[in-house]
Amino acid sequence: MATTNLKAFPYSEDITCPECRNQITLYDPEGSEYCACAKCHSFLQFTEKNGTIIQKQAPAVKAAPVIKLGSTGILKDIQFKVIGYIEKKEQASKYAWREYILYNYEKGYANLSEFDGHWNFVAGKEFYPELEKLTDRSWTFVDYQDNEYNLFNKYTAVTTSLIGEFDWDILAEKAKTSEFVAPPNIIIKEHDKGTSIADFYLGNYIEAKEIAEAFKTDIKLFPEKIGIGANQPSVHAKRWFSVYKLTPLLVVLVAIIGFISLYI
Repeated sequence: MATTNLKAFPYSEDITCPECRNQITLYDPEGSEYCACAKCHSFLQFTEKNGTIIQKQAPAVKAAPVIKLGSTGILKDIQFKVIGYIEKKEQASKYAWREYILYNYEKGYANLSEFDGHWNFVAGKEFYPELEKLTDRSWTFVDYQDNEYNLFNKYTAVTTSLIGEFDWDILAEKAKTSEFVAPPNIIIKEHDKGTSIADFYLGNYIEAKEIAEAFKTDIKLFPEKIGIGANQPSVHAKRWFSVYKLTPLLVVLVAIIGFISLYI
């Protein structure tokens, strides 16, 4: 569990990988229970009895993270530090995406999820307390804060590779996932195997430029957008809404001009 209720980030701590002797920096040493060595890809577990043990080997990441581990930045008016990087895929398909674990010393963990160059800031009830009111049902839609989120996709998510630190055995996790969309937001329901309780997360579509500026990262390193994101805001919808707001004014203006023309 993340170390929280602090006034600043905890001091980082270096450990030595028991397999390759590589130095690994932990940015939340009290809260992390596992970590992955970026050099030999050993997935390590921290235990009180036996110290750091090699649990298993993880495949090497396919793409280097565009935001370096240890980077700090401010998103949603909250200061975060990047402490982990995960590559995931749908178990029954080729669709793959990447996640960056964000740590805040007051609230805990959130993440940045990237698929085909489209980004979402995703967080749970620690950041969005209203999520606790949602219950697990076989929905085709979700009502959240007076907005209807429609079912977009269902799949089982598996982790294929990773680096950094984590507070759970993410390689063993196979979460049954449902995504409900109401652009620019998305609600994610995860139901891990062997549990009867679902966890809900809220995602907000975010532009790569905002992330790059927050973490002082070169925007040129970010992947280009492919297609349209599931909850990407529609430019056409924005234009329509602007016209919609102007329409009453235009109607009034036309009426005034027509009225004046009767007396000219």
